[in-house]
Amino acid sequence: MYLEHFSLEQKPFEQTPDSRFLYVSEQHGYALASIKFAIANRDPFVILTGEIGSGKTTLLNKVFSELEEDVAVARLTHTRLSDKELLEMILVEFGFSPFGKDKVELLTLLRSFVEEQAAKGRQVVILIDEAQNLSADVLEELRLLTCIETEQEKLLNVVLLGQPELSDLLDSPGLEQLRQRCRLRIHIDELTEEETAEYLRHRMAVAGGDFDTVFEPGIDSLIHEFGKGVPRLINTLCDMALTAAAVEGNSRVTLDALDAVLKELRWVERGHGEEEPGDTGRFGVHATLRLDHRGKRVGEHVLSEAQNLLGRDPDCHLHVDSKFFSRRHAIISREQGGWTIMDLNSTNGTKVNGRKISKVMLSDGDVIVVGKHRLTFTAGSSELHAVDWRGGQRSPDAPGSEGEDPAAESSGITFGPFGDRE
Repeated sequence: MYLEHFSLEQKPFEQTPDSRFLYVSEQHGYALASIKFAIANRDPFVILTGEIGSGKTTLLNKVFSELEEDVAVARLTHTRLSDKELLEMILVEFGFSPFGKDKVELLTLLRSFVEEQAAKGRQVVILIDEAQNLSADVLEELRLLTCIETEQEKLLNVVLLGQPELSDLLDSPGLEQLRQRCRLRIHIDELTEEETAEYLRHRMAVAGGDFDTVFEPGIDSLIHEFGKGVPRLINTLCDMALTAAAVEGNSRVTLDALDAVLKELRWVERGHGEEEPGDTGRFGVHATLRLDHRGKRVGEHVLSEAQNLLGRDPDCHLHVDSKFFSRRHAIISREQGGWTIMDLNSTNGTKVNGRKISKVMLSDGDVIVVGKHRLTFTAGSSELHAVDWRGGQRSPDAPGSEGEDPAAESSGITFGPFGDRE
């Protein structure tokens, strides 16, 4: 396609998780070093979470490629499994044909293998991608497998990679024993604008090219804006832009070329979603905000009012008891064409997908950031959810606080308090 046109040795923005292209940002470097140390230290569980397309699998491939030869590895990517199917898949990865055996036989076979490897001085590691799909029962089965040990050390270690839902699953009441075995839980955030610029230049260099030669000046900030700091989205955008430039015979990827690709993809700039004139709002009457604090889900709130105050004041519709919020921090309003958020001259400001805003139109999936808090905006429907709040508490004088249906009114929801050590 465009390799010869731009004198590249290989495609720089392929979607395959090639570890050679791994851009090691500060957070990726920390995750990589921590996982390798935890495996060497024989920690029972290591947990790595990140949003879709954040580069978790590429990071896992890097870990896999750098493991010592004295480590026996089972790597699983298909995770919609029962506990028995999990054991079968692990044994298949270790070269066995375990089908037709009952669960006791599978456990005995796996234990024997692990002990044999230990006798040879080898460590056994299970790497599981897409772990958010595992059930609580399967996670408990993995915990029990890590009980294979001697008096001196653990003989089997597990590394789990997954989307943020994995953290929610691990925090469920029935997995307390597993949580106690997790000394390392890492979350990868989206790339910052500076990291995106470095990411683009790194991948072009690995492919034998130079980003600043091929792409027009200033285009990297727009790639970050539209790609939302997500490597998978960035790769999609850049690959199509290179293809379009080559087809047109252009020597560089220009802003006009990028704009054409964005229109083809039907992407909108984060925080600047637009509706067709006369559209009464594709988000319908109601939309939802999900509140996360330090990567952990706190609760959810339906925006059923035309105007919804967000802030530290207890009178706010969405009251977040945190030092990062001003008393009246921002207001989220339903307007013709959708929903908007406007910062109310707050002390710490309001960011939408990493960009500080005064007032913008919200798009489905946008992330509002205030301090250590992330509020994910989700498009609603024309009907109110059966239950429109989770995780928060109603103010004593709020409608619905006296045994009424919580879906009848959504004002007066409180999250927090959050500690001063945020």
